[in-house]
Amino acid sequence: MRAANEEILSSNEELQVTNEEFESARKEIQATNEELNTINHELQRRNVEVTLVSNDLQYLFTSTNISVPILGTDLKIRHFNLAAEIIFNLIPTDKG
Repeated sequence: MRAANEEILSSNEELQVTNEEFESARKEIQATNEELNTINHELQRRNVEVTLVSNDLQYLFTSTNISVPILGTDLKIRHFNLAAEIIFNLIPTDKG
């Protein structure tokens, strides 16, 4: 009976240690989740800002009568507005 009791106590201690490890892991996961939520909110905020700026630039790009060809770092045409199309005699296949 004594051996069984000691075995039960030993198993109980092992379960307590395992439970503490799980609790520690749960807290780490919770902290990581909170960090990810913070980062996600910041990313969403920045995406909204980028979308607003993009929309403003797109409006400016399409509504201006000033010729605006946009070149990439490789100096290839990325975009152009109607004024640039007319002045430089560009066609859609000139992009790239």
